[in-house]
Amino acid sequence: MTTRQNKIHKYNLHNRSLHNTKQIIKNNTTHQNENKVKLGSLSSASVYADTLPVPTSDNNDRNGWLHSKSVADTSKLNYYFYGSSGSSHPFTLNDLKSLYVKCSIDNYTGTSSVPFFVVYTVPTGVADSGAWFHSKISYSIRLLEEKIISGEHITLYALDKPNLHNDNREIGLNYKIETGEALGTEQILALSIQTDSGSPINTNTLITKTGYNMNNEIQMNLDYVI
Repeated sequence: MTTRQNKIHKYNLHNRSLHNTKQIIKNNTTHQNENKVKLGSLSSASVYADTLPVPTSDNNDRNGWLHSKSVADTSKLNYYFYGSSGSSHPFTLNDLKSLYVKCSIDNYTGTSSVPFFVVYTVPTGVADSGAWFHSKISYSIRLLEEKIISGEHITLYALDKPNLHNDNREIGLNYKIETGEALGTEQILALSIQTDSGSPINTNTLITKTGYNMNNEIQMNLDYVI
């Protein structure tokens, strides 16, 4: 098992210990779950995985985890918010209906400052595109497609627009890059929100919530708390 596989496995194990605060049945079909992960807990280390530098609380007491890039290197944010081994049902790419993150981008300088989603699928041992995954799909913002103000609270999403009932402006991440076959029948291994390793120094990203919708049956939200 590679280091990254081990981190995802740890996330799957600790995901079961995340505090489930509420479950809402919506329209009698979609089950919406509100979970939280506390910074500094064992669960939090499996979520932020290989993120460097590790997230901290915000100096201005905003809710969420703050990632600050303090030196000009390849460090980046990489939070895993879904892992397949913690599920009894093997969800596929066809099942994934929506991805979303509530965040604030401080010191916005361009598209490299904007977080993006990455979906990994389970390796098969045949034509795998990576050492620990079969295919990889990223969803990022298109160049000059949206206007973003530094410090603005926004919701970034991919695929279908989520129904979150908040005041955040919603911005679609519509630039899709597939690495590998990326067939709809492939089983999802992990979902993550990341930042660009080439982002400029002093890029600060505050993440308050991530979530996904599987097959319009299960909507899972994860709050990042201090």
